Amino acid sequence: MSIEVIEAWRGDLTPISPDLVSPEVPAETAEFLTTVGLPTAEDEDVVFVHDERLSAPIEHLGRRYVLVAVDVIGFRFGLDLETGVVDILYGPRSQERRFANSSLELFVLARGLFTYDFAEFVAPDPDERLEEGVERLEKSIEERDPPAVASDTYWRLLLDGLGES
Repeated sequence: MSIEVIEAWRGDLTPISPDLVSPEVPAETAEFLTTVGLPTAEDEDVVFVHDERLSAPIEHLGRRYVLVAVDVIGFRFGLDLETGVVDILYGPRSQERRFANSSLELFVLARGLFTYDFAEFVAPDPDERLEEGVERLEKSIEERDPPAVASDTYWRLLLDGLGES
């Protein structure tokens, strides 16, 4: 799947230095971070972290995470150090988190599909292509990570919001 991630981001990823990756990060995820890396491309909604936040676990609602990305309104995406899933963490004081993807690699892939494939498909004629673009994105994510598009997940809310645009 690493090849798929690289292709989804058009190669615009930078491997993370091993000394920036918390020793608590699951081995498979640490390998992904240090060999494939995280996107450096501009994503209008989400910025991936490439700094000490990857080595400084935080606690949210009784779970331990390292931050892997932040969105433009301040929500954080955390890698659950016990399960390896990525959750969106709503504000430091919010008592809410929401499942995003089953792994960091799947989260990075899904964001790449959204940032490039979806945007490039819809851009020529948003009025005519938005609905089909949302369907294509949902299908692409569901084929790789079915739980990510279940009800009440990060992607479900995003896809539903796009469909209402």
